[in-house]
Amino acid sequence: MKTALFTTLAILALMTQGCAATEVFYLDAIKGDCYRYADDDHPVGSHNYKRLATVDCQRPHHLRVIGVVDVPYVDVGRSKGSGDGSAAGGGDVFQALESITEQLNTQIVSAHCQKVYQDRFGVEPPAIVSPGATYLRWFYPDPGQERRRYGGTTVCYVHQGLVIYQLMRGGQ
Repeated sequence: MKTALFTTLAILALMTQGCAATEVFYLDAIKGDCYRYADDDHPVGSHNYKRLATVDCQRPHHLRVIGVVDVPYVDVGRSKGSGDGSAAGGGDVFQALESITEQLNTQIVSAHCQKVYQDRFGVEPPAIVSPGATYLRWFYPDPGQERRRYGGTTVCYVHQGLVIYQLMRGGQ
């Protein structure tokens, strides 16, 4: 009886070896790998997107990385050489420059990831939210410490459209 139990436990251990999800920081995601949000028990839209768990792509997952590219970010309004996020101006000027910088970087990242998507799928990414469509998204480092550590690293990924995404955007 003890031998059979030990054998069963050993087989189960071998079968589940490598099945445990490995948690990774979102900017360390790898092209071709699939991930779910590490805090999967949260509702859609409230995940800590910076914590991902690696999963087999044949199992349910939130996203699949289709490319990791180096993007030349713009840094409008930061003092040259300070690296601490101090602005060339102050207060409202700084906030306006930060907003412009974010918009420019989003456009640059979007263009890079759209090219990755088109190279991979041969079509442009869908622009209208609909259940079941494959959508393009991306992760890129926040200004400051992440940007200093990861530079222009951008993770381009796809995810499936869900009915809830359509509802969240005011769809029918």
